[in-house]
Amino acid sequence: KNAIPPVEAANLVGIAYATEGNFKGAIESFEKARSLDEKEIAGDLNLASAQYASGAKEAAFATIDSAISKTEKTSRV
Repeated sequence: KNAIPPVEAANLVGIAYATEGNFKGAIESFEKARSLDEKEIAGDLNLASAQYASGAKEAAFATIDSAISKTEKTSRV
């Protein structure tokens, strides 16, 4: 069986909510995705997009900063 990993499922649900304009549901799903895999930045980027679209621009910028920090930490050799 090829089950969808939980982090991907949470991201997909968030995308579905965002597509419908349900940014509260999208934000909750993307936050869940972040909590399931802190190294994966897709949830961060999706979360920032939903935050920005919902009017929470400062939160979106903070989320982007967090994603950048994660990328810098994981890309150092």
